[in-house]
Amino acid sequence: MAQNLLKFETENDYRIAKINHLIVPHICYVKESGKSYISGIMSNRVDAVSGDIIAFNNADNTMAFIKPEAYTMEIATKYTPVAVVVIPQTHTSDNKVVGVSLKAMSTTSPVNGSIDTNGIVWGRGIDVINKHDYIVCINIEDNNNPSATIANATMSYLPSDKFFNGEASFDNIVDVYSKWNEAAGTYTPSPYLIDGKQSSRYVTSEVNNALNDMSVKDFTLMDNGTAGRVCSQFNVPLYMGVGQWYLPSVGELGYMVTRAESISYALSQIKNTNRTLAALLVTEKPYWSSTLNEVGDSAWCVNISNGLVAKSSIENENYVRAFARF
Repeated sequence: MAQNLLKFETENDYRIAKINHLIVPHICYVKESGKSYISGIMSNRVDAVSGDIIAFNNADNTMAFIKPEAYTMEIATKYTPVAVVVIPQTHTSDNKVVGVSLKAMSTTSPVNGSIDTNGIVWGRGIDVINKHDYIVCINIEDNNNPSATIANATMSYLPSDKFFNGEASFDNIVDVYSKWNEAAGTYTPSPYLIDGKQSSRYVTSEVNNALNDMSVKDFTLMDNGTAGRVCSQFNVPLYMGVGQWYLPSVGELGYMVTRAESISYALSQIKNTNRTLAALLVTEKPYWSSTLNEVGDSAWCVNISNGLVAKSSIENENYVRAFARF
């Protein structure tokens, strides 16, 4: 095995080599990160990052995490992709990797999903506990009290490298902030810290903060045409011992916003190999979360294109994507 080991100084060197099909060794080692890749597959789950492809080995049904740039027709014959990593294991309380479905949810084909994206109502039929009627916005400009609450907002913008306006950032936070209100100077905090933990400014101690909702809810009792129910009906096989597909909470969707580019790239790699396996993320409408609003018949939704988090009537049609924990 040692004779097949090829070493790289940086992750970028490895990616360039894979993209240009310059290497086909059994094992590659990257000095910069200390990671080993086996035929383009990450060696263990704890190293998986947002945008990695979750797949199963067709020979023995073991789970693998594939770098999207390494996903080729040759890899596709050996592994069946089922999801793309949204939240890495280091960011979850149960040490699971959270992945988003390759396909969009559909009321006409809930069991198999769809490569076409259509709107779905949030719907009635279940009394979800832990309703949330606002988002806690944070003052990051007050260095003496950086976690101070400025306002309880009914809408806000989640941060992302993509949306950075150059006005504010924090040294210990990987992603940057996007202003919610220019006059009030309020922000929605990033979920990511450099050490892999959740930011206390994102998951705050505020009981009624919508962005604090990371829970998995059971929507099996809802009507078939509703957002939560179609996720429960989605039946793409999962690895032995993992949970079922579900409608993600607004807090979980926050991670998809901040890593939408990486996730979209992985989906495009799968779609290019087999277009019937994946649907790309879309930007025309927001995505439903499972987080119900306390005031009125509305629930929280997230726009992947600009990070907007806002309430929407449960009778409105927004996009739906299922999550699962691996």
